[in-house]
Amino acid sequence: MTFTETYNKYYPELIRYGRQLNIDKQDIEDLTHETFIRYYKETSKNVKFENPRAWLYKVLYNLVITKKNAKTLHESKIVEMTHAEVIQDINEERSKKERKALVFQTLHRLPERERNLLLLYHNGLKYKEIAEILEIKPNSVGTYLVRAINKLKTLLKADYHELFR
Repeated sequence: MTFTETYNKYYPELIRYGRQLNIDKQDIEDLTHETFIRYYKETSKNVKFENPRAWLYKVLYNLVITKKNAKTLHESKIVEMTHAEVIQDINEERSKKERKALVFQTLHRLPERERNLLLLYHNGLKYKEIAEILEIKPNSVGTYLVRAINKLKTLLKADYHELFR
């Protein structure tokens, strides 16, 4: 696959992945472009990738972590809503969009590794790709996924039991 084909195929899903990691639009576009610059440099050296998709996700994830670590808590754009505000919003309109937002909000309460595992799976990556990105054994991905899903379910049921039974 040529660089242009790779770029056209994976750019939109990398942007979506970055947004799911709660990175603002401009930053994720910059980080995604940096990811592809690195990919281009590697391919210019005739490096052959067994799985370019996994490589791109891994590089983007590492760039995101580096950027997050560079920011202070005051610069963080994560806005925490109180439980009462969330319940009030739920009572006003219980749309699918809001439920999805609650899931992603709750997802960000999970430890980083579990959150990233669920996001990678949600984005359609295969177990082997997830294992490569997170540097875990492919046979362990399923076990980790089940545990992460159960933790997410428990949090959702505890906080929003009327919506997630």
